[in-house]
Amino acid sequence: KSLISIIIFFIVILLIFFNELEISDELWNFQNIFKMSNGFLIYKDANVIVTPIFFYIGNILFKILGSTIITFRFYNILIFSLLYFITFKILQNLKISKHLSFLYLSLIFLQTFSIVTAGANYNTLAIAFVLLGINLYIKGISPIYQGIIAFLVFFTKQNIGIYYIIATIIYDLYTHKISKKFFMHQLTKLLLFVVSSATIILKLYLDGVLPDFINYAFGGLFEFGQNNISFSASIYQVVLFLTSIILYIFIIVKKNTIFKTIITKDVFKNLTFLIIFTCFISIIIYPIANGAHFLFAMPLHLIFI
Repeated sequence: KSLISIIIFFIVILLIFFNELEISDELWNFQNIFKMSNGFLIYKDANVIVTPIFFYIGNILFKILGSTIITFRFYNILIFSLLYFITFKILQNLKISKHLSFLYLSLIFLQTFSIVTAGANYNTLAIAFVLLGINLYIKGISPIYQGIIAFLVFFTKQNIGIYYIIATIIYDLYTHKISKKFFMHQLTKLLLFVVSSATIILKLYLDGVLPDFINYAFGGLFEFGQNNISFSASIYQVVLFLTSIILYIFIIVKKNTIFKTIITKDVFKNLTFLIIFTCFISIIIYPIANGAHFLFAMPLHLIFI
């Protein structure tokens, strides 16, 4: 707990006091929430091409704490604190010792802290929800909650939501095969997803922006993807991404040997589970495969490694 407190303290110092406000994603997303706090509507009065939960939560915080850049940066602190806290819980639930969990969390923090000030932290909030869903899977909690998690991820960042939903289906298929239990799990998740989604869709309809939402969040995102394809990540980041996949392939090839000495069946099941989600969520790097987008997906790779 003390280590997590120290990490959060340094995030606060870095984000609020030492980060200059520039023309960037931070300024763009701050002004969108600032507009909302003054009665404007996203998708109609503010150009937003992602699903709205990040902005809705930000608007609530602005109304409580004031419509300032300090509030926006505090919001990002909350998001990253949630990300690191859930990461620590995952490591603990994978039965990694507390001391090693602290060490691994510190390494994950050192790899990812540079995007705390990125400003496009709807990506990070979506990844935090993904990790929450992964943690529920690890703990064996009822699949009924996965429909709600899928809703939170999808309506925070739609493409990550789609990747998450596909990963849950593939993992359930791996676990239960084609069976009655598999179909019941999918039906349960679908019903919860639809019911939860209806609340957001109803709000968008009542605000009179549902057609604009569809246009911007789907047509706009597709157009953005088509026109902004680029690659600028470092070799180091690419190597870290590939390490997860190469390690898993090595385990598959050598499983008859290492199962007897290193990896139990339960550990292998957890690794299979993690690699499924890691691979699908990593598609987040498309279309702008730059350092920041690699870092958004990095916690999953580092947990696996």
